[in-house]
Amino acid sequence: MTRKEKLAEELKKLKSMGWKARIVYIWDYYKVIFVILLVGGVLINIAVTMVKNINTKVLMNAVFFNCDYVNGDTEGLTQQFIDSLGGIEKNEMIKTDFTLMLNPDVWDNTRTATETKVTAYNLTGELDCMVMTEDVYRQYQTQGLFQQMELRLTQEEQSKWKDYLVLDAEPDLSEVGAAAGEEMPSEEDKAAAGEEMPSEEDKAAAGEEVPAEEDKAAADEEVPAEEDKAAPGEEAPSEEDGAETSGTATSSSAVADSREAEYIYGIRLDSSKVLKQYGLYTEDQSVILAMPGNSENSEYAVKFLEFLLEE
Repeated sequence: MTRKEKLAEELKKLKSMGWKARIVYIWDYYKVIFVILLVGGVLINIAVTMVKNINTKVLMNAVFFNCDYVNGDTEGLTQQFIDSLGGIEKNEMIKTDFTLMLNPDVWDNTRTATETKVTAYNLTGELDCMVMTEDVYRQYQTQGLFQQMELRLTQEEQSKWKDYLVLDAEPDLSEVGAAAGEEMPSEEDKAAAGEEMPSEEDKAAAGEEVPAEEDKAAADEEVPAEEDKAAPGEEAPSEEDGAETSGTATSSSAVADSREAEYIYGIRLDSSKVLKQYGLYTEDQSVILAMPGNSENSEYAVKFLEFLLEE
């Protein structure tokens, strides 16, 4: 039987069957072919995407927090920025994500998804520009996410936007770490909070060593006065020595004060006509632009800032 005759025979069989029987028959006899075609299609799609990504250069990746991306014209804003650059090449891309939502006072599934995405962007250095409401800015600034913009803005740009600069002290990352590992409350703190202190009998029952009366008496000894501290033949510290010690303390205080110097960590966009034109934020929202510390395309982030603040 020729191939043509076999095909005719198969069609004849199918015509004699109902729809359900046809589907079962085709799946039973041709499912391997379907699986091969499906896997082949997926592999081809992956290969095409990989080649496209390799050849595509991302000029800037910007994310927007808490904006009205449903009613706002997000595509229009992105396209206008591209036009302001004089267009881009076919293998170049401006990436903008307007869907991030975050309420720093609430930890829910939305915040978890947003934090995960920001962390991933930050680890890979793919995030160049963040436009956000002030509460979001405050959260990330205290975590040390942003770079000091003096490193990216010229003196002329800083002067031009002086009314929009957001100045903050350098974040103390040790405090962030301390918050993650809170100190256990002392016995005195527990007592102040109203917790009952264990008695000597309770401690003994629990196997704890109870200090003897002699040990307690030794612990209660009076602290010797300054005159007593001086050994025979030794002078007590003079006022000059005290002044020297005080000078050291003053020096340490000066170092602490220098840490409070303020730097540019953001630029306010409240007066941005572009954001108002495309309806992304309301009048009562305070909006700030900042740049992550490991941004790879700060040059285009500054161009984007200039675009947003153009008159």
